[in-house]
Amino acid sequence: MGTDKGALLIDGEPMGVRIARSLKEHGYGVTVLGNIPSADFRQLPDADPFAGPLVAISNFHPVGDCVFVCSCDIPLFDARLVETLFNGIDDFDAAIPSIDGRLQPLCALYTSRSLKIAHDLAAEGERRVMAWVHRLRFREVGESTLAKYGLDPRCVLGANTPEELDALLHQQ
Repeated sequence: MGTDKGALLIDGEPMGVRIARSLKEHGYGVTVLGNIPSADFRQLPDADPFAGPLVAISNFHPVGDCVFVCSCDIPLFDARLVETLFNGIDDFDAAIPSIDGRLQPLCALYTSRSLKIAHDLAAEGERRVMAWVHRLRFREVGESTLAKYGLDPRCVLGANTPEELDALLHQQ
């Protein structure tokens, strides 16, 4: 992207702040792993900002049974997603949206016990989020399920390039 994705403005608000604020407004506790330009949320800075999301996740110690993990680059994020995923997690380690057959593990709900697996993998030197996901028993939550709950399936898609961001913001 060439810049801090979480600081990109969506409707005049930094994207990372927008996501965190939306979660907070829906009654969820928010802890930001990394840095977003706001003092309104508990933040845990990355020990190594270039180690990737798995390392950041592995160092987080949740207080509840479930943890919603969301990257800062999801311009159409809808906090109603958390309840939809919670309703589908059942006895799984995670409920992970899937769009066009691609899992979206950085916009998913995990049990706190699954974070122990992330911690163990990161301690072994693993850096790939998908290596963690494939160690979990997860429920794949498809587009039709998201739509059934009134969610635009694009609400889980991240933007890694200016072109992807533009397409998400201007696609009908």
